[in-house]
Amino acid sequence: MNGAIRDYYAGFEGEPEVRFHWTGDDGLERVVRLWEGYFDRIMTAIEPEEVGWTGLALPYHLDEGWYDSSPWPIPDLEAVIEQWRRVDTSRFDEPTRAVHADVLALLLEAHTAHRPAWISYE
Repeated sequence: MNGAIRDYYAGFEGEPEVRFHWTGDDGLERVVRLWEGYFDRIMTAIEPEEVGWTGLALPYHLDEGWYDSSPWPIPDLEAVIEQWRRVDTSRFDEPTRAVHADVLALLLEAHTAHRPAWISYE
């Protein structure tokens, strides 16, 4: 995804947009743009942990984080990656599965590069 933009927002202009992004040491930004509907489908597939909502599901269900201030740094990137790996994508349509896979790949890339990843909401 080096310096690339993966676009799952085209065709949904005027609807809310969510962006996952990070910037490498090379100064190039890696971005996954998506329609909020895809994001909602993924987030509602996340089950609460024994202790309640965790990872990105917590601010999502509380309408905090990226809803309050954008861009918003993703805390505990490793835990969020593990949360996304556990999402059962078998009931998703093909575009939602592709969004899930590309966001996970972007988060893994940022983690491997030891760089922060961000969410923006527009």
